Amino acid sequence: MSRATIEILLATAATSIEVAFTLPGGTGAVPDGGAQFAVLQKQSAADGDFGWTNTPRVQALQLDLATQPATLAEGQSRWNPAVRTVETNLGGPGGGVTLQHGFETFIRAANFTGVTIPNGKVVAFAGADVANEVPKIAPMLADGSILPLYTVGLTTEDIPDAGTIGRVTTFGEVHSLDTSGTPYGEAWAEGDILYASPAIPGGLTKVEPAPPNVAIIIAAVVKADALDGTLLVRPALFPRLQYGVFPDTADQTQTAPNTAKAVVFNTTEISSGVTIGTPSSRIVVERAGLYDFGFSLQVAKTGGTTRNIWIWARHNGIDVPRSNQQKSIGGSSSTEVPAWGFTIPMAAGDYFELMWAVDNTEVFLDSDAAPAFGPSIPSAILSVAKINQ
Repeated sequence: MSRATIEILLATAATSIEVAFTLPGGTGAVPDGGAQFAVLQKQSAADGDFGWTNTPRVQALQLDLATQPATLAEGQSRWNPAVRTVETNLGGPGGGVTLQHGFETFIRAANFTGVTIPNGKVVAFAGADVANEVPKIAPMLADGSILPLYTVGLTTEDIPDAGTIGRVTTFGEVHSLDTSGTPYGEAWAEGDILYASPAIPGGLTKVEPAPPNVAIIIAAVVKADALDGTLLVRPALFPRLQYGVFPDTADQTQTAPNTAKAVVFNTTEISSGVTIGTPSSRIVVERAGLYDFGFSLQVAKTGGTTRNIWIWARHNGIDVPRSNQQKSIGGSSSTEVPAWGFTIPMAAGDYFELMWAVDNTEVFLDSDAAPAFGPSIPSAILSVAKINQ
């Protein structure tokens, strides 16, 4: 087609003329130029000029509310009339993740665990992939070995090993999962609250884990189905609680009067982040915080004269100021049970010791075997709890 100039003279200003140009073959006439996938857009309101652009500007984009494509390719969007939102295929290693805008939140994360992390698994922060500036993830286990605050969310696609970057849902709905509970030996129903499993890495359970395991709420069952189930992911993260109960089941004696000695403990009843150290008089805390140390001692003596015992606290081998108290024990073969507590700020790795001294070695810490009607009696018992989180 050759270019030409056409002059049209109008008889009146009210006359309008429509002019169309057709190329041979009926392909239509378009301006020269334009990059691939460019669209025609009016250049200004003052004239009728059109031009090519790859960055069109519109006042609103209207998606078809009546008919939608059955599938979306990566980068495509459509209106979802059931959810009443726009959804976009983000692609990904698992075959494509569809984001329902406004209803869910993802993060990108890399898998370096050595195996594929399947879709629908609970994952925890496991370091940083510095090269790609994303977190590393690994299956979460709620047995106390991983801090609860490391919990990230639920994988929303299969994420292969070797640093593959996939997506993890931190809030919102995850679809097309087996939410029957069968993979975990349970039966789930709509409305069940699911926790991170303390027994299966990356697993879920509807049974709230009991101490020393940690209870981390991950999701609620919205639709229970073996093939097309839905979970509402909403992790509720709490700090791991720090506590311990430590008795001693043997008698403890003094070899000399007016001599400081540490109470020892030989049993751990229950603990989380607090342990018996070396020597066994040391109670070691794993994390920093303000701790309450409560004790009771069964103090006995063999003679008939009134004797005295002093009890105080040590922190990292140093006596805690103003922590000492004196208890007098009178009568023959008497038994007393002094009990009180100490509140001490501790750094990670610090240790606590309960100290005692007597004015006569007739005084000792007495343990007794279980009577027929009850449990045994420890010579000492120490309860520890972190009181700030």
